[in-house]
Amino acid sequence: MKKSAGYREILFSIEQGAFELASQKISKIRDATIFDAAQFLRLLSYRISIKNGIEVDTSDILEILKQPHSPYLSAEVHFVAALNDMHRGTFESASKYFSEAALQYKILNESERHMLCLYNSWSAQWNLVLGPSRAQIENALLNLGEIFAFALGCKSYRVQALVQRQQSAIYQHELNQPRMGLGCALRSVKNFQLSQSPRSDLDLAYLQAADCCLELQDTAQAKLLISETLLSQETRVISARSFLQMKVGEINPIQFQGFANALNPLWREKLDRFEESAKCQAPKLISSHEFEVELTTIEWSPSHSTLKGQGKTVSLKRQSVEGKLLQLLKGGRRSKRFLQEALWPELANSQTLDLRFHKLVSRLNSKICPIVEFDGASYLLKNNLRLS
Repeated sequence: MKKSAGYREILFSIEQGAFELASQKISKIRDATIFDAAQFLRLLSYRISIKNGIEVDTSDILEILKQPHSPYLSAEVHFVAALNDMHRGTFESASKYFSEAALQYKILNESERHMLCLYNSWSAQWNLVLGPSRAQIENALLNLGEIFAFALGCKSYRVQALVQRQQSAIYQHELNQPRMGLGCALRSVKNFQLSQSPRSDLDLAYLQAADCCLELQDTAQAKLLISETLLSQETRVISARSFLQMKVGEINPIQFQGFANALNPLWREKLDRFEESAKCQAPKLISSHEFEVELTTIEWSPSHSTLKGQGKTVSLKRQSVEGKLLQLLKGGRRSKRFLQEALWPELANSQTLDLRFHKLVSRLNSKICPIVEFDGASYLLKNNLRLS
């Protein structure tokens, strides 16, 4: 598959949030037993997991390089490892892997990917800065300006847009200039629309602009911008959108609680600022290791993190396979192929995947009560289940 159109096509589907379509394409190639495609298939499946908020061990991703590989695969592996560490909040290693990928893409004359890695490496480093000084803020804007100029010269609309979205956040939060932030965010939206960026990047630009509008007391415009993201099924978009919907009163803090842990660093900082400024009883964030399953017949005690009902008390670890399945189904009905690729990206045999999946559903349904059902085409959560 190397740099083939097949790999690029599936990657584009994943970046646009078309996870079901991507899973179907991966499955077809997997079933065709194309040996040369195995490493790329594994990498694509890891991307699906990461994009849907399923934690992956970075060492498992890097293990792909233990097999004979092309320079392009090496660059992609380092990029995905960095992406995973960004989602996990291990920014120092994320910056390192992005830098390694940048060097490899440069050798391969992949200028767009090279610039993207340079920006992402800088972004990871910026996330390590807590309470930046004025000098650090000015230096950050200077660095972003240099990256933007480079991207402008190479006509990389995607990197230009990423820079502008980051500038917007800095103006809004660090310099208390939401109007400047709004201008940057709207320019970011335009550049994302001109690029072949992941749809989630565009949606996060819309939401950044919406947040600036809320600070400027323009709730009507904020709601219009939020509405542009309603079709997204990607975790980082849904969580950020839910936060803004809570701010404008469309959902309550309890409804938002289930999304709080999925916020990326920027949006978690926004939540912290909101809690502090509003001095409200913000929803207590659920532990990253636990989440609760509440049935209509079960009494939930948030203070004790327990569920009681039908003579049972149940707590599921968030990173157990059962917990990951519930997280994925929380976003709506999903096909078996999608769920398999997201849950077991390291496996390549379809029969093994089928066996594991059916055992998982059976185990989960017998552990609590029938929660997951199959409607003939997709798997979904039953109506009497609420995740919070």
